[in-house]
Order: sequence, then structure tokens, then C-alpha cells
Amino acid sequence: MSLKNVHIIFIAAATLLALFCAVQAWGNYREQGSMLSVLAATGSLAVAVVLLRYEALFLKRCRAEGIR
Repeated sequence: MSLKNVHIIFIAAATLLALFCAVQAWGNYREQGSMLSVLAATGSLAVAVVLLRYEALFLKRCRAEGIR
């Protein structure tokens, strides 16, 4: 497995983890009404979006440079 594939898998796993944390924090907010949970959910969702954008740019750069 190439380093590129390991990188893609790692970023995908980190994105899924961030989404899981956002869902957990949102569920915690619905149960307890804590504004800290809203902040955690929003932050986790923002991290997931940034990771998705990073992965898209990484793949675009790999294609441009001919990395397989």
C-alpha cells in the first residue's frame, strides 16, 4: 500500500471520527441542553468539513503531479 493510500485512509478515518463526535455532541445537547455541547458539535462539524476539503485538494494535487 502506497503512502498516498495510507494518507487517504487516515484522513477519511479522521473525518468519520469528527462526524461521530459531532453527532455525539448534538445528542448530548438534545438531552442536557448544554451550550458547550453545541460548541463541540459545531467545532467537530467544522473540522470534518476542513478535512474533506483538505482531502479533495490532496487528491487534486496528486493527480496534477502524476502521483499514483
